[in-house]
Formats: sequence, C-alpha cells, structure tokens
Amino acid sequence: SVFAAIVSALPLQEGPLNKRAYPSFEAYSNYKVDRTDLETFLDKQKEVSLYYLLQNIAYPEGQFNNGVPGTVIASPSTSNPDYYYQWTRDSAITFLTVLSELEDNNFNTTLAKAVEYYINTSYNLQRTSNPSGSFDDENHKGLGEPKFNTDGSAYTGAWGRPQNDGPALRAYAISRYLNDVNSLNEGKLVLTDSGDINFSSTEDIYKNIIKPDLEYVIGYWDSTGFDLWEENQGRHFFTSLVQQKALAYAVDIAKSFDDGDFANTLSSTASTLESYLSGSDGGFVNTDVNHIVENPDLLQQNSRQGLDSATYIGPLLTHDIGESSSTPFDVDNEYVLQSYYLLLEDNKDRYSVNSAYSAGAAIGRYPEDVYNGDGSSEGNPWFLATAYAAQVPYKLAYDAKSASNDITINKINYDFFNKYIVDLSTINSAYQSSDSVTIKSGSDEFNTVADNLVTFGDSFLQVILDHINDDGSLNEQLNRYTGYSTGAYSLTWSSGALLEAIRLRNKVKALA
Repeated sequence: SVFAAIVSALPLQEGPLNKRAYPSFEAYSNYKVDRTDLETFLDKQKEVSLYYLLQNIAYPEGQFNNGVPGTVIASPSTSNPDYYYQWTRDSAITFLTVLSELEDNNFNTTLAKAVEYYINTSYNLQRTSNPSGSFDDENHKGLGEPKFNTDGSAYTGAWGRPQNDGPALRAYAISRYLNDVNSLNEGKLVLTDSGDINFSSTEDIYKNIIKPDLEYVIGYWDSTGFDLWEENQGRHFFTSLVQQKALAYAVDIAKSFDDGDFANTLSSTASTLESYLSGSDGGFVNTDVNHIVENPDLLQQNSRQGLDSATYIGPLLTHDIGESSSTPFDVDNEYVLQSYYLLLEDNKDRYSVNSAYSAGAAIGRYPEDVYNGDGSSEGNPWFLATAYAAQVPYKLAYDAKSASNDITINKINYDFFNKYIVDLSTINSAYQSSDSVTIKSGSDEFNTVADNLVTFGDSFLQVILDHINDDGSLNEQLNRYTGYSTGAYSLTWSSGALLEAIRLRNKVKALA
C-alpha cells in the first residue's frame, strides 16, 4: 500500500534527534492537490492528511520536536489565532484517529510508539497542578483543565474551565489502545525499555492513567462545564455522551485487571448516564422540536435553538466502525439524524458559499456562531464539521450493509431520507400517513439507499476538495462568502476528521 511504502523508505531527519521522519517531508514538499475529480483527490489525500496530522505530534520519529514527546499541538499557528497548545480533548481525538491507522495497518510500531509517548505525557499532565486544581484534589479535580503549554507546564491564563469531556476522551483512547495491544501485539508495549517512561506494563497504564480519568468522570459527570467549543458552561450532550462511552468501554478492562468493585461502579454510573442522556433530566432529546439539543440551558434562555454539529460528532467519536457498543445515540438514531438534517438545511441558507451545492454543504459549528477564526463577527463553516458530516451517511451505509440490518425510516427522520437519499413514495406511496417503513436488507430498495448514502457523503467531501489548500493542508474554517481558508492553518483536528471520513468511505465501498 501507499501507507506501507512511506514507512519502508523514510529519510533521516536533520536535527537534534536525527531520527527517521514519518512520513517524510520531502514526499510532500512540492505536493499539489489534483482537483480533477473526487476519486483522484481521495486516492492521495488520505496519505497527505495523515502526514499533516503526524506533523503536529511530537515524538522522536516525527518532525515536530518543539514539544515534549506525546504532545499534540492544535495547530502550528502562534498568532491570529494562537493555537500552539495541547488540548486534552483535541489530543485524545487526534489519537483516536492514530489508533484507526494503527488498527488498519497491523499495529505499525512507529504509530504505537507515538501513542505510548502520548500516554506517558498524559501521566505527567494529569499530575501538573493548574488553575482547575490538582491531581490530589477530590476526584482529581485538576484533570478538568482544558489545555497546557507544549513543554508540559500549566497554562495559567483566563480560559473556559473546567472542560469535562477531556478526561473521558483520553480514558477512552488509552483504553482502546490497551485493547489493541492485547489483540494485535500479544499484550506487549513498545516503550517499556525506554528512559523517562512512567509505566512498565498495561496494568500500570490502567491503574495510573486510565483509572484517574475515569474517577474524575464518575466524580464530575453531573457537574456543569464548558462545551467542546469552549464557550458556554452548562450541560452538554457531547460531554455526557463521551463520558458514558468512556465508562462503559472501560468495564471489561477493569475486570481484566481484577478491579471488580471499580468495574461495578463504572457499569452503574454508565447506566445512570445512559438514562440521563435519554431522559428528561438531561433534556437533550427534545420532542417539541424532534432533535437533539446540545445545551438545554441555552435553549431555555432563548439564546440558541440547540442545533450543533457536536450532536453528530459525538455519536461518530463514540461508535467506531464495526464496534459493538453499549453507548446510545449512534448516527442511526432518528433524533441525531434530524439534528444533522436541520443543521444542514440551516447552513445551506446561512452560508452563501453553499449556493453552489445541491446536496452536501460546508457545515459550521452551530447557527448562532460568531467566531470568525480570529475574533467575533460572523461564524464560518468548519472543515472538520464538514468532514464529520460526510461520515454520517457513510456510517449509516456501512452499518446497514456490514450487519445486513434493515433500514427503518420514521416520521422523525423522514425528511432527511426523502429529500437527500430516496424518493420514499417510490417505496411506499402511503408512507407519509404511516409511522414508519422498513427497507429490508438485501432488497433492491436497500441497495439503492445504501449506494445513495455513499453518494450523499461524497457531496460533502466534494465541498472540501473545492476549498482545501493547494498543498493538501486544512485550515480550521472556510470563509462563508468566498470559500477561502481562514482561521488556524493546518488544524490537526481538520486533518483527522478528513482521514476518518476517507477511512469510512473506503470501508463501505469495499463491502459487497
């Protein structure tokens, strides 16, 4: 594969570490996006996006070495805006993408080392006292700190604190790596003989890194915090969903290390969170508007309508491809789909750049957004929100085809399917007066719907192709009027979201 070819022939990196770069900068120094068609673009872009993502991770085999090994910078941008920090949430999401690559490439050792450096840095950051608190506080209160300097020191400026999604995402990412180690590498870590490593076994990682994050989640899941966009304090669908995922996912890991009492606590708290997510206490499922409300407090204050790309990003992050999950709200949930559909409809009209597109569109964070990438005026579409928007129909198609699941359409998700995927009157002429219709797996209608879902996902990636930088990097945003890139350049999360979209697309197209 192209991926394997990069790994096998890497030049020595010039610099203080004199280690092999991965992938090589030379391979991309003159790279220019081929905009001939989507297939040509995607065939190369997966490799290119991986390159840009790895460029923002500090590890000895990499090229970015201006940070403690395991550090992920959000962007190389140091001014207008300054994103040259490591965020707990963004780093965990980045490494979930690295894990996807590791899993798809037979436990590539270079990637595994990068993951373990990240785990090692996580140990140190957990124990760094900061404005949110310290590790020794009750339930490790300091773990709610959102970001740190690249040298591992605390960031002490004003910020939206705490952010309770970070510890959950980190616990999930590292737990998933332990499962990869067991299933793909005979339970063996790769850095245990290196100096300055804070663990020597998978049990060390569980007890000293994963478990404190989980204890934080258990202690603070019912406390308010700032959202993933770092703007509003309150209750958040995204935060609660990733917290439930982290707890439920870790139950079997706790049991594997004979931590049965804690496993029971994880299971019971995950069950409580599942009920909270779905019920009236959380207030996220709003049957008056038939969509997920990301922050019910803001809806009650009449400052937001509740539509937010976080309501489909969260489900995608918590439901990996082919994974059996006890976490609710996958993308096939009708309220998740309706949230996705209504945000798309809003953004088509809101951003004039979308006038060129009949299906997919450039998607922003939420309709009321005023952040322009370097201040407040008018919000723009975000590349990562657009890439995640492509993932939704890809995953719907993959899950249905891979498991031979019927596709159920009801009065809540009807508009999405009927407008963008299939004319439902051709399947059931009486549908609009009935509650639901089931499209049977293997039928001609099923195959048509699955194929059309993939085509619909492609329409979002076409938007990205039309506006991506010529060198294949992705900024944070694209201007709502002109489509030109704006905001932080080479945003790590943007490259990761596109990588995951291409991965999903490749997997669904590989199905018979």
